[in-house]
Amino acid sequence: MEKIIVRDVILKQNRIEYKVELSNGIADAFNQPFEYWVEYNEIVESLPKSIAIIPFICNVLPIVWVADAELCVPEIDEDFLMSLEKTKKAYVDMYPNIAFKGKLREEKVIKNEKNFKNEKRKSTAFFSGGVDSWATLVSHIGEDELNLVTIWGSDVKLDDDKSWKKVENYTQKVADSLNLKAIFIKSTFRESLNYTFLDNLISGKVRNNSWWYFIQHGIALIGHVAPYAYLNNIDLHYIPASCSAKDRNKQLASYKTIDETVKMAWCDVVHDQFELLRIERLKKIIDWRSLTGEEVVLRVCYSDDANGSNCSRCEKCYRTILEILSCNHNPADFGFNFSLADIVDVQIYFYENHKRLFVDKDYYYKRIIENVDSNRCDLESTGLFKYLKWLIDAEDIRKLQKVKSVRMYKLKTKIYKMLHG
Repeated sequence: MEKIIVRDVILKQNRIEYKVELSNGIADAFNQPFEYWVEYNEIVESLPKSIAIIPFICNVLPIVWVADAELCVPEIDEDFLMSLEKTKKAYVDMYPNIAFKGKLREEKVIKNEKNFKNEKRKSTAFFSGGVDSWATLVSHIGEDELNLVTIWGSDVKLDDDKSWKKVENYTQKVADSLNLKAIFIKSTFRESLNYTFLDNLISGKVRNNSWWYFIQHGIALIGHVAPYAYLNNIDLHYIPASCSAKDRNKQLASYKTIDETVKMAWCDVVHDQFELLRIERLKKIIDWRSLTGEEVVLRVCYSDDANGSNCSRCEKCYRTILEILSCNHNPADFGFNFSLADIVDVQIYFYENHKRLFVDKDYYYKRIIENVDSNRCDLESTGLFKYLKWLIDAEDIRKLQKVKSVRMYKLKTKIYKMLHG
């Protein structure tokens, strides 16, 4: 059996390093030379190693299960260890066509006792600035002492200092404006993995063969919170839901049935706002903004050209822009470089990407269309409906191509091809 052996967990100032030995076969799952470390914006030297090892285990254990390998660790937190069988079963239930074997072998099990009682519940929540994380923020800002967590190495690469600085400044600005604390974590958890190898491990068993999207990102992200939660007496961690119980998509690495099995010492995990559709989460954010008068600048973009901001031109930006418009609000008030004249570009984008949008992401766009239809009276009163009317028929490309801007685009494209061969 292939082995991953953790020889040592080194705690130095704000950094945790994992010294690991890999057998030849399983070494292919990792980029070489293998380097795995995590940094926090506070000193972590007082951590017990049974807690410090959790980020590594959460990232690597799914590899062990799917590749039928063995992970050997010097020590582990008892509550976390007890939760792992439930986590494994949740994966098995979600992906019955994937064999989750492998095993974890620990030399020592440590019971880390909770020896405090907070006057007000202390919680952490992942915060990217997107619709899902803002929905979690506005839902719990009044009831919890909330800490916002952002991880460098997740969406922004470790060598992209410029983009990260934008993200860091953005998160800090949000936290400061609401009297919250911002926690920044830096980790090689993605850069250390060989995704070509890992995607091939699940090839043909999940859509797009994506290890990150379907296997890794849920518990891998959660595990990074464990050291901070232990040092700061955190009661609860929120991971914002990205899909909904009402959606047909029931397979995703971050899902209620998986995330909520993880227990980090005394800290429980909540897969938050799962009962709401994305557009319902957006309405909650809009209502909170209207009620409090607080600024809400969304950061939803995953374009490489966005540099930590919104490009206002990719699928995710266009989707969010349409959602905001369908709720009778101006996207420019939520962090997008967008005017109503730009709706022409959205129509053309819909025409060019019709199959992908209404096959892979139809559960999002059908909700937007339904929202436009149900809000028609309000949208007409503000004059926005005429910019969204085309969406009612957008599912049918034959009707979409009758939109004036699309017809002009087709004509210009035809003329260009005639002139340039």
